[in-house]
Formats: sequence, structure tokens, C-alpha cells
Amino acid sequence: MHATQSGVSQCIKRLESDIGVSLFRRSNNTIEPTDAGKRFYEHCSTFMLNHKALVSELRTGSSRTQSLTVGVNAWMARYIVPSTIDKFSRQLPGVQLTVIEAASQTLVKLRQEGRVALAVTSTQACDDSAFVFLKTPGILVGGTSLRLDETSRPINIIIPSPSDPNREIIDRYLEHSALPIGRRMELDSLSAAFSLLRASDWMMILPEIVFLSEPDRSSLYPIALDRPPIFRLSLLHPDGGPTEEARIFETILRGEISTSGANGLTAAA
Repeated sequence: MHATQSGVSQCIKRLESDIGVSLFRRSNNTIEPTDAGKRFYEHCSTFMLNHKALVSELRTGSSRTQSLTVGVNAWMARYIVPSTIDKFSRQLPGVQLTVIEAASQTLVKLRQEGRVALAVTSTQACDDSAFVFLKTPGILVGGTSLRLDETSRPINIIIPSPSDPNREIIDRYLEHSALPIGRRMELDSLSAAFSLLRASDWMMILPEIVFLSEPDRSSLYPIALDRPPIFRLSLLHPDGGPTEEARIFETILRGEISTSGANGLTAAA
């Protein structure tokens, strides 16, 4: 940046004084953006991107359609991403957005091939260098009200197929938990699984954010688990780093996750 830390700090203080709000929360040796700071960054990023596109158009005499291709797994595509797409398209109407829904392993491959500028995928499918973007606890969900401390009957449980990276997390939890498990059914379709939950006594372990984001969850009953499994998502960028469009999409995505209301949900900064 070719700037000293003290110089940057003075600029930030002047900016906060000019606009009348605090952009950062400071404590001891840590500093993090406030909600106002996050919004300020989001709008500045949008402005700079539009400015860049305008300068390019004026210099060349023609407009160039900017594009962004994002890859997401199934439950992000179903719940969090739709509102993110809407807000992104409103902020950057000139950017052609393509969203690919695919299995986590496929998303990792697309990222390696440079076919997506941003991929949101299960951490289980990534290498150790993946950036953990989200952590959310698992809960037990069924279509009938049930308290685990009031019954010892075996639970019929729906689990994902072995091709789903989250299967390993669920298997490990069930192996060490005290849940009385009866029959097991492999099912990868969330829509089919929810229909089965509502129509029967089958149950399943879900990331909490999936349950809380389900529009029609009034007929579903969540049960907190003792020492629950933790589901993680990672953000994957190309080797050259994220584009400005991808950064803006990521910022909006973080905001949508923050407003999901999930208890214990973490969207890493």
C-alpha cells in the first residue's frame, strides 16, 4: 500500500469523523469492522468496480460485459444464495452472474480448472489450504415432537450417501454418540428428505443453518444434540486470488449468513 500504519490510522479517523460513525471496533491488539464499516466497504467496492468499468468503456468507446461465475453446494444454493444473487444483481446490474450448483468434489475440480471465480464447498472435500468460511452445529430434525430424554426407542435416521463429504462427519458422530439408532436410509435430496420427515417418524441430522433457513419449518421439530457435530464450509478462490466481483459477492454472502439467525453460526472474517 506504500503507507505507514500511523498514516492509515489517521486516514481512518478522519473518515470516521467526516461521516460521523465508527467503522472499526478496537480493543487491545485487535480491530474488526463494525456493521457500518462492513456496509461502507460493500458500497465502496461496488463504486470502485463500476468506476473501473466506466473508465474502460470511455477509453475504448464500447462497453464490455463483466461476468462472474460462482459455484455452490446444494444447501447453500437452496437457502442462502438466492437472496445473495438478488442483492448482487441490484448492486452490480452490469455484471453477468452465473451460479453453478454442484457436488463439493465437482466444485473443487471446477476451481482447479479455473472455471469458477469463487466456490463455496464442504471443507471435507478440500485440501488443508482451504479457507474455512462458515461453521454451524448439527441438530436432529424430525416431523414429530420428540424428547430424547423421554424415550429409548431406536431412531430411524436419514443419512447422505458416501459421496457426500458430510457423511463422514455424521458417521463419526453417530459412532461415538448415545443416540439409539434403528434403521438407516441413504438420501441426498433435501426436498425428498423433508417430505419424508413430515410424513413419517424418520429423522435426520442437519446443519443448523439449513433448518433455520427452511421456509416451511413449522411442521419440523429440531432437537439439540449433546456435543453436536460441526459442519464447515470453505471458500475457494483461483490461485491468482479473487476478482473484485467475487469479493463483492462474498461480502454480500457473509451478510446473508449473519442475518440467518443460527445459534452458534460463525462466518469467519
